[in-house]
Amino acid sequence: MPLGLLLFASLVLASSDARAQKGSAQLFGSVVNRRTQGAIVGTRIVHVGDGRLVVSDSFGYYRFHDLAAGLVRFRVQAPGYPIATFVVALTNGERMERDIELDSLPDGAAAAAQPLPEV
Repeated sequence: MPLGLLLFASLVLASSDARAQKGSAQLFGSVVNRRTQGAIVGTRIVHVGDGRLVVSDSFGYYRFHDLAAGLVRFRVQAPGYPIATFVVALTNGERMERDIELDSLPDGAAAAAQPLPEV
């Protein structure tokens, strides 16, 4: 095998190992409508770092297992709601509950809302 190809293969394997790092932290909670507090079924929550995906169940409940310690970013997508993101700081072995509240504002309503004063 040529040296260049061997080096390339080594780099690919090393980067895939880094992305696939597993930890022992867990993240779980419910996805609800902010106004009604009703469960949002079928919400897709994506771990931005490694692409893992979970979907909220019939109670709006979701759970991620085997998360690495550190700052972890997630993207939340549900039909009829704007895409949301959030970041959590996890420690090894931590079990964190994080409920997600989504706003179902009609198109343009957010743009028409008054801005909050700066603090």
